[in-house]
Amino acid sequence: MKTSALFCLLLFAFAAFAASQPEMDLSCRAYKPDLSMGPEKIIAYDLTHGLWLPEGKHSTTIQFNDDGTAIQFSEENGTSSVSFMIWSVSSVDGLPQLSTISSADGSLQQYVVTSDCEGMNLLNTNTWEVQKLLYRPMVASSKLKELKADLRGEWTAYASEPRRGQPQAVRFQFSNDDTYTRLLDMGGTEIPERGVWELSKDGNFLLLHACARNQPNVCESTTVYQMVYCDDHSLQLKPVTQRVPTKEMALKPQPDGLLSFIK
Repeated sequence: MKTSALFCLLLFAFAAFAASQPEMDLSCRAYKPDLSMGPEKIIAYDLTHGLWLPEGKHSTTIQFNDDGTAIQFSEENGTSSVSFMIWSVSSVDGLPQLSTISSADGSLQQYVVTSDCEGMNLLNTNTWEVQKLLYRPMVASSKLKELKADLRGEWTAYASEPRRGQPQAVRFQFSNDDTYTRLLDMGGTEIPERGVWELSKDGNFLLLHACARNQPNVCESTTVYQMVYCDDHSLQLKPVTQRVPTKEMALKPQPDGLLSFIK
């Protein structure tokens, strides 16, 4: 009986929160929303068609992908970091609820969601704290298409001072079908890595999803680089994730930690 009463109280509180928010207004979106969909579908569509900035943390951007994954890019004191989540939107008694699971520790967070012109208001169902996500339009598809065109092809970075046991060079081949091959030239022996590459929705990060050697359709790990500079003949990447081999960093020892490639 107590559990049932508590559940009813929570539903009442969530409904009161939703009722206290302004009526759903997506007129500020860069895309034309279809308001005939159910509330949870509208929220899910909205999440995947924008970039989201937690209020008060303007150096943090969250990207929600269609496949149910989400990536949070952050920068603090010149250092970039990235974290991954699994997300879904469901309907609880007619109220849209966003659920996220951290890939780092498996922690589950659930939020009752309302939308307005500025973005979304998230009520954490565990802590009762309200968080604001600010909407920003995605980078124009034409700009991303141009950046991808520059990135496609073969890129090479050479060791300035080759040392025994370290790569003489690293080569990336970015193909038109969004697959990539990375070769570490160990001086007569090449160590390959193959997988799928993509750019973040703002074009600021390059994500490499490495495939398992015997299972080409299985993503084994993801490496993230910040796109510092790219044109049709020069590429500068800054490693973000810890998976980047220290051997690779030894190719081009620079004070700013950049890897410089030429096409």
